[in-house]
Amino acid sequence: PGRATRTPAPRQGQNLQSLGLSADAQAQVQATRTKYRDQLKPLWQDARSAHQSLRAELQKPTPDDATLSQLEDRMANDRTQMMSIRQQQQSELRKELTPTQYAKLMMARARFFGRHMYGGHRGQGGQGGQTGGGGDVQP
Repeated sequence: PGRATRTPAPRQGQNLQSLGLSADAQAQVQATRTKYRDQLKPLWQDARSAHQSLRAELQKPTPDDATLSQLEDRMANDRTQMMSIRQQQQSELRKELTPTQYAKLMMARARFFGRHMYGGHRGQGGQGGQTGGGGDVQP
């Protein structure tokens, strides 16, 4: 019942129309997002691959320390590059938006990531999505 009436959150958690942007400004912000998303994609794919390899290495009876170090360095490098690209994106968005619009965008982003990263998954709010003993949902 509740799911049928809810509108899904926009892909990146921000509804540009709610920021009061003109159609041209919305298109510019979307172009900025796309530009940086295209730069981030190979990095997060590599980080995910390295993480999977790290996990597989750790499951071996005797993980190789050199391999673990190399994978950890690779993941750290990917994270550093992603942070730098995100900072560039934020800087560009700040130039494209008024301070009020940018603040609204950041608040919407925080709500989106808070909901998806900290347990408010699919409408389950509350204390970090915790439901009590063993994850059983109480009726």
